[in-house]
Amino acid sequence: MVSDNIMIVVGESSADLYASLFIKEFKKLNPFVSFWGTGGDKMKEEGFESLFHIKDLSIIGLFEVIFHLRRIYKIRKELINEVYKRKPKAILLVDFPDFNLSLAKKLKKSGIPIYHYISPTIWAWRYSRVKKIRKYIDKIFLIFPFEKDIYEKEGVNYEFIGHPLFEIVKPEISADEIRKKVKTEGKTHIVLMPGSRRSELFFHTEAVINSIKLFKRELKDKVVFSLIKAPHLDRAFFKRYEEEGVNIFENYKYAVMSSADLIISTSGTSNFEAMILKKPVVVIYRLSNLSYILGKRFVKIREFSIVNILSGKKILPELIQENLTGENIFKEGIFFLNDRKKREKLLKEYDKILSLYKTDKIKPSEKLALSIWKSIKEG
Repeated sequence: MVSDNIMIVVGESSADLYASLFIKEFKKLNPFVSFWGTGGDKMKEEGFESLFHIKDLSIIGLFEVIFHLRRIYKIRKELINEVYKRKPKAILLVDFPDFNLSLAKKLKKSGIPIYHYISPTIWAWRYSRVKKIRKYIDKIFLIFPFEKDIYEKEGVNYEFIGHPLFEIVKPEISADEIRKKVKTEGKTHIVLMPGSRRSELFFHTEAVINSIKLFKRELKDKVVFSLIKAPHLDRAFFKRYEEEGVNIFENYKYAVMSSADLIISTSGTSNFEAMILKKPVVVIYRLSNLSYILGKRFVKIREFSIVNILSGKKILPELIQENLTGENIFKEGIFFLNDRKKREKLLKEYDKILSLYKTDKIKPSEKLALSIWKSIKEG
């Protein structure tokens, strides 16, 4: 085993992608460091040793977590044991705050530098987590401009590096190629992104399927649907979509999104991706009623989508909890498809948000790798 190593802990597919970019950039600075911890397929492609796959950790909702506590604690304990065995040069925790901050607390006494990439949404709810970040995290790396003021005020060591999606979101194949694959010629193309977690699919599928039927009734044979599947999810979860004639894509994610006339997506990273690609989105999200009721008590913002939060107003429709129905998805989607002025207004709002991110020759993942590499060298 290579003596110099870095532990990385991620819990979902977007973090898997961001971490894979970090690994790739860090290897350019030091090709002799190994990486291990919890990860997904993208990280494995970069030579990452995954002790636990993200599918073992991808759980949402306060109520849902209760049923998996024993497994979660077991994973955390094994990771802690491995830290003391392998003695990594650094620990990088990516997003996944509840698990990662509890892990940071347990590992703080190890003396190993602990970094956190992507801030918890303390600006949305559970602001008190900033105390844990200040106490257990040596440095946090931020991706949203407005977060700087919060951490500055709270005296937390931070670095704003920009959003990694700007270096990622590019169509993998040409528009002509994707049109041939999806057969969109002369048709409205609606792209579905119902979630990257099993629990999200459980709560979202019924409403999305119902909306598909309504779009078909309205647009007849002039509509085609594509769904973007997270690599770690089994295709069996999407059987109902396939029965409706939906194209299932695991590859060509951004090419598929770029060819869309409309995107129906969970609240999350995909909303930011759609903004970069200048596509209208109907935002959907549902939890168990108990998780929603408990969580709602602590939420400090009105909007769920990061695009709406960055805008400061609701520029994307949000269908949350009981408002998430097939009829509502259809209604909001048709507005975007039929109203050119509504789409143009949305694109202007997108441009305002994108202007907050100044162009920089150094990529976010490169900044992250360079910062941690320098810290290790100096340490």
